[in-house]
Amino acid sequence: MIMAELTAQILVNGSYLLLLQENDRPNWQCIHLPRRGEREHDIRPAITWIPSKVENIFKDGLLMIAIHCLADEEIIKRAKSMSKEIMNAFVDIGSLTNEQLAELHTMNRKHSDRCSNCQNAQHPATRKLMFLDITIFGNNSAIGGPETQKELKQHHASASVGYTEFVKGTERIR
Repeated sequence: MIMAELTAQILVNGSYLLLLQENDRPNWQCIHLPRRGEREHDIRPAITWIPSKVENIFKDGLLMIAIHCLADEEIIKRAKSMSKEIMNAFVDIGSLTNEQLAELHTMNRKHSDRCSNCQNAQHPATRKLMFLDITIFGNNSAIGGPETQKELKQHHASASVGYTEFVKGTERIR
């Protein structure tokens, strides 16, 4: 992998790393980070998803987190009813219809147990809080703008978003 291909990464609950590569064909790669003491047969292979559309890259990444990192049974069951390949090591999410994707994206906006907005009767918690450390490399990534912040609020995730800057001569490049 060439470093210039990598435009973002998301560390999920300290156990998974999602890498976003945005070249001719953007893709998310989900890598399980083995913990000390894990046996070799417990280590999971990397999974690659091709996002449905450029405007859905971040939503598709959050859906990948729900299915492969959080193992959300409700979403997995519904996704499997839409696609038999959804749990494969390589998936083109664009094979789902727009309606199916919209349904899965909506299902993925769950309330978490430690979100201050979800601790009242109007918004009961339906999953554990996601801790996301997001790093955006450069300024050409499809994620990181106002839409990313909006999605994070709708997903009730605890997230820190950082941007890397590079220096070219005396000019800062973000």
